[in-house]
Amino acid sequence: MDKSTEALQVPDKKKNWFKRHKVVTILSALVVLLFIVSANSKPSTPQANTQVGGVVAHIAAPSDPNSTPVSQPTPTQKKTILSLDGNGDKQTQKFTVSGDWDLEWSYDCSSRGIDSGAYYATIYNDDGTRSYENPEVSQSLVKSSDTQHYYKDGTFYLNISSTCSWHVNVKN
Repeated sequence: MDKSTEALQVPDKKKNWFKRHKVVTILSALVVLLFIVSANSKPSTPQANTQVGGVVAHIAAPSDPNSTPVSQPTPTQKKTILSLDGNGDKQTQKFTVSGDWDLEWSYDCSSRGIDSGAYYATIYNDDGTRSYENPEVSQSLVKSSDTQHYYKDGTFYLNISSTCSWHVNVKN
């Protein structure tokens, strides 16, 4: 080959190199583009699966502190179906509850100047038999208050026995 022909073939070698490496160049550009796009997008919340007694629970990992929190549904407010204040012993009127229900109770013997008092709230079925599925509240302090949760529905009444002033709310 002469020098003029050799000089003309050099650009052809460069063109052949680009043709041979065109696929690699395009794939590299795509990888860089995907990396940029994924870096700018928000990651999805990872989840873990937990199995308890044959039930699989899907538990979401804690969310990003910079993200907007998802609003959680508010629990429904239970309705008061019986509210009663008293002193001493009392049998309440009958009340009917469906599903889970709460007995909020309190008593206070401090005005009597004694070291301890007594408070019992026993739950009876509509037919007058004691409701053993709904255990009684039994306390012997100067004063106390709490909420007892029950899971047996039906028609009941309370028999309250106390040496002190007291208050009860039944909520369903």
